[in-house]
Amino acid sequence: MAAEQPGQEVCVKVAVGLPGAEDMDRKNTDFIINEDSRSLLIRNIADKGFQENVFVFDGIFRLNAGLEKIYSELVQPAIGAVILGYNVTLLVCGSQGSGKDSVLRGSHGQRGLVQQVLQNLFDEIHSAEKDKEWQVTISFVQFYADGTARDLFNSNHRDLEALNVCMLGLVVEGLDEGVVLGAEAAYSLYLQGARRAEEQNSTLFTLTVEQKGRVPQSAGTVQRSVVQVLDLTGETLPSQHGSHISPLMHALQKEITGDAEGFLPIVLQQALEGNSWTVLFYCFNAQSLSRDEILSALLVLDQVRGLAKTISPNCWDPSKLIQKLRGDVRELRTQLLTSSTVQESAVLRLGQLLKQLQVVKNQSWEKKKEISEVLERKWKCWLKAAPGEAEAWHRQGQTSELEAMEREQTEASSPHAEHEEVRAQKHHMLQVFHAYRGLLEEQMDGLEQRYRKLLEEVIQDAVHLAARNQQLEAENKELNAAVAELREKKKM
Repeated sequence: MAAEQPGQEVCVKVAVGLPGAEDMDRKNTDFIINEDSRSLLIRNIADKGFQENVFVFDGIFRLNAGLEKIYSELVQPAIGAVILGYNVTLLVCGSQGSGKDSVLRGSHGQRGLVQQVLQNLFDEIHSAEKDKEWQVTISFVQFYADGTARDLFNSNHRDLEALNVCMLGLVVEGLDEGVVLGAEAAYSLYLQGARRAEEQNSTLFTLTVEQKGRVPQSAGTVQRSVVQVLDLTGETLPSQHGSHISPLMHALQKEITGDAEGFLPIVLQQALEGNSWTVLFYCFNAQSLSRDEILSALLVLDQVRGLAKTISPNCWDPSKLIQKLRGDVRELRTQLLTSSTVQESAVLRLGQLLKQLQVVKNQSWEKKKEISEVLERKWKCWLKAAPGEAEAWHRQGQTSELEAMEREQTEASSPHAEHEEVRAQKHHMLQVFHAYRGLLEEQMDGLEQRYRKLLEEVIQDAVHLAARNQQLEAENKELNAAVAELREKKKM
C-alpha cells in the first residue's frame, strides 16, 4: 500500500481486537468472523427472531494472535510515510481486562504495537538517504480525569500546560523530551515510563522525527513528523443506557470547546480530525459487556471509521517562526505602552506569545540536543536498571515480557541473590539521586539563563522604544520650528 500524496483525503482506519476463541463467552452473544477478516457478525442466540448485526472494519484480529498481520496491513504503510513528513496517530482503546495492554506491549509470543512501531521507524530511518541528518525524540504523558496531565519521564508531579503553536500544533510546555538513537533504548524507556503510569488513566507516548536537508532551497527548514501512541483506558461513563465506553466515545458524543475541556479531549480531536494518519485499535472485553453495550460501541467505531480528513507533510523553519513571534511580541508591547487604558485581553495575549516563544525555542534542533544531554544521565540510570528488557527485545517476542519478569524473579529467589539485589538497588538509588541532583542544578541554571535572556530582550525593547520616542520628539520639535518659521514668513 503506497503512502497518500500531500493534500489527499484519507479516512480513519479501525481494527477490532477480540478475545481468543477459548476465552469467548457464547452464552448470550455469538461472534462470527467472515473469511476476509474484515466483517464482524453478531448473532443473538437467545433471540427467537434470530437477529443479526453486521459491521465492516479495516481489520479484525484475535488478541492472542494476528496483531502482526494487522500491523503490516494498517500501520506499516503509515510508518513508512513518516520519513516523508507525515504524522501518525495510533489509538488503542479498551477497558481493563480487555487485552489492551497485550496489544500495546505484546503477549503470547507476539510483539506489541509500540515495539513494532519503534523497530519499523528506525529501520526506515536507517534505510533512508544517508546525506540527511535525523533526530528522534520521545516523551510520555499521563492524563487525569480533571483535565490535567503529568510527565512520566519526570518524577516531579507538576501539572503540564498545552499550547497550540502555529506550524507545530499542540505542544506541551515543560515536558521532558530527549533524543534516542535506537529502537531498543526507546522501548526500554517506554517500559520504564509505563510502570509509573496508573492503570485507570490514559497515556500518550510521542516520537518526534525531524530531518534536515529534505528541502534543498531552504537550509533552515526542518521536516517534522510526529508519531503518537495514545493508550485510552476504558471507563463506565454515566449515560441513559449505562454503556461501557472509552474517552474516545465520550469525545465523539459532545462538542469540544477548547482548553477548558482539558488535555485528553483536545488530543483526541486532533487525532480524529487533525493532520495525521490515524489507526484505531479497539479491544473488547466481551464477558463484561451486554449485547446492547457491544452494539453501542460498534456503532461508535463505525462512526469513527467514516471520518475523513486531509493529510500533508510538515516542514517548519525555527528561526523564521521565532522571528515572527518576536515581532508579534514587540507589536503587542508597543500597543500596550501607547494605550491610555490597560487592555486585559492584550495582556493575556502577550503572556501566551511569550510562552509560545519559549516553547518554540526549546523545540529547535539545537535546543533539543542541549536538553537531551541533561536528560541523558537520568535515562542511562534507567536503562542500566532494566537489563532484562533489552534481553526480551532481542528475543523479539519469543517470550512475553511478563514471562521474562517471572523467570527473573524465580532466579533471584535465593538468599544470596536477594542480598545482591538489595545492594544493587541501593547503588541504583544512589546513582539516581546524584543524577537528579545534577539535573536539578542544571535546570536551575537553565531557568536563570532563560529569565536573564528574557530580561535582556525586555531591556532591549525598552531601549529601542525610548530611542524611538526621543527620535519622534526631535522630529516633532523640528516640525514645530518649521511651522513657526513658515508662519513668520507668512506674516511678513
